[in-house]
Amino acid sequence: MAVSARWLLAIFCLALALRLGVCVGRGTLGVSPQARYREYVTAGQRLLEHGTIISPLIIEDVDRRPSAMMPPAYVGLVAAIYGVLGVESFAATLALQVINALATSLVVVFTYWLGAALAGPRGGFLSAVIAAINPTLIGYTDFIWDTSLFALSVSITVWMAMRIGDPPLSSLGKGGGGRWFGFGLWLGALALLNPALTPAYPFLVLLPMVRRGAWHWPRAGRQLVLVFAGWAIAIVPWTARNYAHFGEFVYIRSGFPVQLWLGVCPEADPGGADAFKAQFPLNNEDVQQHVAAIGERAFIQECAARSREAISQNRWRFVKLCFVRAVDYWAGTTFSHAARGSGSGSPRGQRAVTTGFLLAETALVIGSLVYLRRAGPDLGWLLAAMAAFSIVYCLTHVQLRFRAPVEPMMAVVVATLLCRVTSARQGRARVSAVS
Repeated sequence: MAVSARWLLAIFCLALALRLGVCVGRGTLGVSPQARYREYVTAGQRLLEHGTIISPLIIEDVDRRPSAMMPPAYVGLVAAIYGVLGVESFAATLALQVINALATSLVVVFTYWLGAALAGPRGGFLSAVIAAINPTLIGYTDFIWDTSLFALSVSITVWMAMRIGDPPLSSLGKGGGGRWFGFGLWLGALALLNPALTPAYPFLVLLPMVRRGAWHWPRAGRQLVLVFAGWAIAIVPWTARNYAHFGEFVYIRSGFPVQLWLGVCPEADPGGADAFKAQFPLNNEDVQQHVAAIGERAFIQECAARSREAISQNRWRFVKLCFVRAVDYWAGTTFSHAARGSGSGSPRGQRAVTTGFLLAETALVIGSLVYLRRAGPDLGWLLAAMAAFSIVYCLTHVQLRFRAPVEPMMAVVVATLLCRVTSARQGRARVSAVS
């Protein structure tokens, strides 16, 4: 085994130990969540019992009305494991947590490959180390949520985008067209896990087309058609299901108006956690009873109407809230201005560590770009993809775990920029020595 492969295996094992170790330290290994973040637990159990995804916002589940609040892929995984190992059993919860741990540990491997492609072996190992110790890729291992698998899927997506642009894979000949169609299928499958990356799809699709001077309109047009066709075919069954139930087209999940209301409701000014405490059905008994009385669809429509009214009444407030959330997203300061007692999904100490880590990453990126005065085409597209991903959260609300999906890209960007800064400084030092 090559030395580099041994080191990569060691970093992977370190990452896996950190993730499972956090669960052991918290006493949550194999323990199903009892209070917070139970949406996937509820949806998986109801899918297993009733054969369809039913609203996780209604605790009593009186009428069993179908729901499009949750993307189907992870709900299906939870239901499948519950079906084999028992609903909320120790074995089932442990299996889901181990899957989470393996997923974010595998992120280490893909970030190594990406970093090595952009900045050589040193960039690859630095990317892997950053991903291995990243708090947002460690701290949510015990959650029964799609966060960990989504982060892995994003890293695979970026790796595919980088690889498909390498000759001869960018060609439509010799099976190249199938690769672009397959990339589209993958993007559709990723949306069924979590559609939040969709705003970044244009950048991730165009990235391989412009790498190595591969852009050519006739060929690029065919490639775009193939990607779009694969994506559309992947999401058609779920879209058809939603249309049959609700009489309208829904892109994967229908909960955006609820999220938008959480971002513009009166409690949004102190902080997102306060809005959840006051307005989210699973955190407020009065709201829960209201949703149970009128139904999920009516509640979503009500949130849409309230959001439009709140924004129209004070557009400047909405702009200010979006700016604050953008700062929170990239600095990790989500709970720094929340009202006392608003709570969060992670312990106070972990929040502080995570905030420091995320803030350091962002500062390193900004500082490196100022020093280098350019990002380069590859990093420019990755930065654009990350910025596009963050838009939905800047419009609605921000939690620390929302950074996890883009952290594989962030690790690669940070490592690559640091390597380029080091090389630039060494080059300038040599020039100074000669002169």
